[in-house]
Amino acid sequence: MHSNFMGISATQCFLPTYHRGVSNAAPIAELWNVSPFDCLTYCIVNAGKTGDGCASIVYHRHFSTCQLYSHDGTYNGAKVVFANGHDYYNRTSFSGICQDRHPPARGYPQRRNGKPRALGLPQQTTPLKQVVQDRLSHDNFAPHGSHKSYYLYPNQPKTGCSRNQKIGYLALNDFTLTPTTPIGKVNGVDKFGCLNYCIQNIDAHGDPAFCTLISYNSATEECQLHDDTAKEAGLFTRVEPRKYSTVAEKFCLDKNVRCPEEKIFEVILGKEIHDSALHVFTNFETLSECIDACFEHPICRAVSMKNGNCSLFATNVEVEADLLHDSGNTIVVDCKC
Repeated sequence: MHSNFMGISATQCFLPTYHRGVSNAAPIAELWNVSPFDCLTYCIVNAGKTGDGCASIVYHRHFSTCQLYSHDGTYNGAKVVFANGHDYYNRTSFSGICQDRHPPARGYPQRRNGKPRALGLPQQTTPLKQVVQDRLSHDNFAPHGSHKSYYLYPNQPKTGCSRNQKIGYLALNDFTLTPTTPIGKVNGVDKFGCLNYCIQNIDAHGDPAFCTLISYNSATEECQLHDDTAKEAGLFTRVEPRKYSTVAEKFCLDKNVRCPEEKIFEVILGKEIHDSALHVFTNFETLSECIDACFEHPICRAVSMKNGNCSLFATNVEVEADLLHDSGNTIVVDCKC
């Protein structure tokens, strides 16, 4: 089954969204006693032989089965819904290494009737850009010293990265997640041990745990592993001030960026940089977009983001901390490697 498809990861041809399934739709095929890799491989290598194209997959973790669909889960009355123990894979590429080995005779019905929606995130009736702006237009960041909860700027949840990327972490010190149920807990480890469980996507027993972020308390040495359900609207990580706690969230950066693997980037909430910006971008939707822009600039060391505006700076915020001033709804990231 794996011929000419070895080494392909889910993030190359598919975008996973965990704890999601497809309702009100009949699959084109169902496989039993298989791994997620088997299902993804079958989707591209073999599904076309039946005449139907494979556009999405739902994998059942507890039963090792998967269902294949000819659409993205939103076609002809179908819906992508929350489903514990199920993982949804939306096919994002149909060319190159992701091209069908056997072109389906009946093609893809959703393509014939309009462009399918990208489902890297749980479905929303409001466009992503508007969701981001609506959230950020409210005072989601508290005044300095306040105990009001904060929103971290939106980022698509990640459990892993593609072959041409490496994992980094966005870390907020002295913050914890607003109470939410973790998918796993590990006790008696330090912060780096906690991160290691998340990197490997396993829990304390070595069982799979699709980790996107951690919440760690250094006073109690408790490590909480969280998946994408910890995020509001599939994007926002809600945190609140708490001493001795750290929230760290995975994100992907290009392998060509001169930063070590698993680099931790400090996130500073409620501050802005009082210095001349190298460049200002508008209408950015995620914090990782802003950070990527910094990596592409030869002398950028930090970014600030406010209401979708991303500013790049050559400022070393660790050394020049006096240039950080209070700003209720601004976020700063130290991007130097």
